[in-house]
Amino acid sequence: MESTKVAIVIPAYNESQTIKCVIDELKEELIGHNFEVIVVNDCSTDDTGDIATATGAKVLNLTCNYGYSGAIEQGFNYVTTRDFDYLLTMDADGQHHPSSVKKIIECLEQQKPKMVIGYRGEYARLGEWLYGKVFERLLGIKDPLCGLKAYAVDAYREIGFFESFDSIGSELSVRMLNKEAHYCCLPVIIRNRKGEARFGNGLKVELRLIKSLYKSISFITKNFKKAERHNSI
Repeated sequence: MESTKVAIVIPAYNESQTIKCVIDELKEELIGHNFEVIVVNDCSTDDTGDIATATGAKVLNLTCNYGYSGAIEQGFNYVTTRDFDYLLTMDADGQHHPSSVKKIIECLEQQKPKMVIGYRGEYARLGEWLYGKVFERLLGIKDPLCGLKAYAVDAYREIGFFESFDSIGSELSVRMLNKEAHYCCLPVIIRNRKGEARFGNGLKVELRLIKSLYKSISFITKNFKKAERHNSI
């Protein structure tokens, strides 16, 4: 029986301080699992790409800055041309604990869901908290903005893109829910990151979150077919 093959897609912009540790921790934690680390170097101005390459990871060096969601989509489009079963996203800043990545991969191997959504114990911003409360009420998803998620490659191919509006990484999961995809929700461990958050902080970011939430609510109310097909662990 063939093992489940997972592509771990890590969008990275100027993460030279953390990217080696992130990849090394994954290699140590995931011994025995069938995975490949794919770093999407989002036109970094530091040596993120060189450091990631030196670890043995596959590095996609983008020639212009696509932003978080755009970099993920570039990584996904690359993966779908290769022989993988799942796409797993995680951040390059070291916040996602490798044991949580392992937990998600084990869920993929054992339960074969179309999607796994991680959820954090607390939110970094007020807008994220509000996003979570609204999504939990509408869809039963506690933390739609958590960057630690996994998707079946065939499900992504069917939809064909990661994001069509600024959903801050939540649109693909909503579209999969709309197709009544079987999914699991798993708690994940979040650590403090080094340096400033790429997403930013302050009023400008909070307003972006509110605007994105409004667009997401509009999309859900127009398109969503409610289904109870999830498992929370």
